[in-house]
Amino acid sequence: MLLQVLSIAGGCSTYALTLNYLACLAPRKSERASKASDFSNSTDVHSHPTNNNTSQQHNVAMADKMEGVTGGGHAVDPSNYPVPIETIWVGNLEERVKIPTLKAALTVVFKRFGPIVDIIAKTSLKRKGQAFVVFDSEKSALESVELMDGFPMYGKEMKVQRAKTHSDATVKSKAADMFDDHKRKRLMQKDFKRAKEDAEAAANPAAAEKPRTLKSAISVIPDEYVRPNKVLFLQNLPDDIDEDNLTTIFERFEGFKEIRYLSVRAVGFAEFENEQYAITAKEATANMPVGAGKRPMKVSYQRE
Repeated sequence: MLLQVLSIAGGCSTYALTLNYLACLAPRKSERASKASDFSNSTDVHSHPTNNNTSQQHNVAMADKMEGVTGGGHAVDPSNYPVPIETIWVGNLEERVKIPTLKAALTVVFKRFGPIVDIIAKTSLKRKGQAFVVFDSEKSALESVELMDGFPMYGKEMKVQRAKTHSDATVKSKAADMFDDHKRKRLMQKDFKRAKEDAEAAANPAAAEKPRTLKSAISVIPDEYVRPNKVLFLQNLPDDIDEDNLTTIFERFEGFKEIRYLSVRAVGFAEFENEQYAITAKEATANMPVGAGKRPMKVSYQRE
């Protein structure tokens, strides 16, 4: 098969031969055009359901502004608003291949469908064996999904699907006025996902034993990677803020229980009934200006 030709360690000559081989095997333009035309004609990716809800109207506006935008994010719900997405997800990739080599091979395979804006591939355990290829047009993405799903690479058949969401970078460049809202929603979605994973792990302690061991081996975890829980940790508080001020800020959120304030350290804790309520409050108050000097309040989750 295709990338049985390539040694994983890969010498320069073998690598060059492999890229040439990939170029030969990639579908030709005439073949792509024929199949992609049939595919595009049967797929309405621009339609929007009719709904007068305010948040849905916001998403429709977002969809209109994101015409021709690439990447991944959560400002637009693709299940309700199938806006143009120029990014594809590629899975079932050989995990032992180094990232630069993988990106070069993917470039050779997919560049025939159109200009490639970016290729995102990570080395983390959860991200191994997959990549995102960002084109400059939706048509290129649709054609590549139609023709490259199942394409052999490094002895394995690639899984190629259309990405569901837009990236921070492209939203910022194409719809800058919506970027802050887009990013807040994306981070909130991420927190809810983590909370769900924790709940599932708690329900199945045996399955969660290995991740806990790994986590305990990490001496310092940055605040942004602390798992969501029902207690928020409040930092960067000015001298003119007290417990009553913090209570006023957080008591408006559903599930609020209490504020604990340590004036000597200028930090506080806001406790909620569960992590779902805490996630909502964190999303709304992170970097909120507080006190006379309007200092941005840092809001993270309490370390457990």
